[in-house]
Amino acid sequence: MFLIAVALLLLISGSVHSITLSKLISLAVENSPYIKESRIEKEMYHAEKKSIAAKKFGEVKLFGSFNHYEDKRILYPLSPPINPLTLKGAQNQLITGISYTLPVFTGFKIKNTVEIAKLKHILSSYRFYLTKNELVFNIRSLYLKTHSLEKQKEAIHSYIQSLNQLYRQLEISVKEGKKPEIDLLNRYGSCSFRMGIRS
Repeated sequence: MFLIAVALLLLISGSVHSITLSKLISLAVENSPYIKESRIEKEMYHAEKKSIAAKKFGEVKLFGSFNHYEDKRILYPLSPPINPLTLKGAQNQLITGISYTLPVFTGFKIKNTVEIAKLKHILSSYRFYLTKNELVFNIRSLYLKTHSLEKQKEAIHSYIQSLNQLYRQLEISVKEGKKPEIDLLNRYGSCSFRMGIRS
């Protein structure tokens, strides 16, 4: 669908306003949904590769909670002997902490996952460049076909003009007696050929 739109733009651009081939290619590359999709996929796999590689260095987690009670609560575990005079409590309780986990041995799971992510990123990069080059190739080939058809149209038009001029000269020569009338039959025989070209 996109290539049809580019082809129409290429055909219309000659009659409406001129556009260079490089400008057309840059516009198509910039606005192509396939290239945008490939670029996003490439960036996504690059981010996935980085996040998987970062798992080797472990995880740091911050955690915390806050509790508000109606009555005072004891904040620490009790052990015998219990003295009611030394017990302390609070209505607000804040718990904070930090944890660090490091994968010591995962059976080479992280290493293999990183390698798979690298391959996915490389594959998406190739897919992006192939999509881009395929679009550029299609635009260039459409341009060359259009240019070739325009040249063929000009050549056929000049050929028809040359034939008409030749036939006018032939009619004049026949009227003046320089050529026999049989040569006019060749003219009418090739009229059907000219009609086929025009249609």
